[in-house]
Amino acid sequence: MKRISIITALVAAVLSSCAKEQTPAACSAPNVKLNVSIPVSEMTRITDTGDEAAVDHAQVFVFREDGKIDAWTISDSRDMIIDCTAGLREVVAIVNAPRISNIFDMEDLEKEITVLQDNRPGSLVMFGRKSVELKASSSVFVPVERLVARVSIESIVPDFSLEQYRNADFRITGIYLTNVVGDISFIGTSEPSIWYNKMHDDVLGIDLIKTGDMSVQLANGTAYQTVHHFYCYPNPTVEDSFSVDWCQRHTRLVVETELAGRTCYYTMTMPAIESNHIYTVKELRITRPGSSDPELPVLPGDASFTIEVEDWEDGYSGSFEI
Repeated sequence: MKRISIITALVAAVLSSCAKEQTPAACSAPNVKLNVSIPVSEMTRITDTGDEAAVDHAQVFVFREDGKIDAWTISDSRDMIIDCTAGLREVVAIVNAPRISNIFDMEDLEKEITVLQDNRPGSLVMFGRKSVELKASSSVFVPVERLVARVSIESIVPDFSLEQYRNADFRITGIYLTNVVGDISFIGTSEPSIWYNKMHDDVLGIDLIKTGDMSVQLANGTAYQTVHHFYCYPNPTVEDSFSVDWCQRHTRLVVETELAGRTCYYTMTMPAIESNHIYTVKELRITRPGSSDPELPVLPGDASFTIEVEDWEDGYSGSFEI
């Protein structure tokens, strides 16, 4: 009798421990299979480069109501099946990012960040989440968005008004972004801690934000129409700055040129950059020599350009002219 009483007490202790350490759903919720599909928004316009919606691999996390992890998987497909438990669940999908480990609850995932180097052409980091009530095996779509923004320039035209510049040697020597944010959290908001190309082109900068050395000679009135795309993380800076001392400031698109042997910069300041948006300079028309510093903005008398802002989901567009 004494032995039976001890066993009974141990069973009761285990059940009590389960009730204290886990939610009721975790102890008693039935197992279900969740079929997860990850659609990626694609623009139907010609502005989509074609590989910006590619899914190389995806990680999916399923969290319970108390924020604890319920299930996790990684797959090289945008469709997968996960074994989890029934109940109200938060499904988080992270696409094309390095493998994330040691996630025990939502707070752990909220601390994770991605750096700009995690992205590469044809494999852009994306994120999405969706709440779902699981009562039985079912399917769920978790749409994801790119964490990067795309900055593009489509045409550069030297159109000098002064005769001495019309006949001078003019060539494009490089195109790049400056003041680029290099890190962002997957969930919520985070203050940038990494910046690339601070106020000028850094020789060690990453390929996503620069062309590298160029030498494209153009006659006056001849358009250079090779489209260049650059990718950067969102820049939340509200107040811009042109201080000679570094501080957070807007991201800029710089066209570096050489005019009659002199280096000239044509700098275009972007609006506050958001994830999953496209910022396109349709044409940069150059009428006078540019500035001697890539951080100085283009003056109206030097060049004109328009920036169109589009959203990868619904094609929203807006523009302003300087």
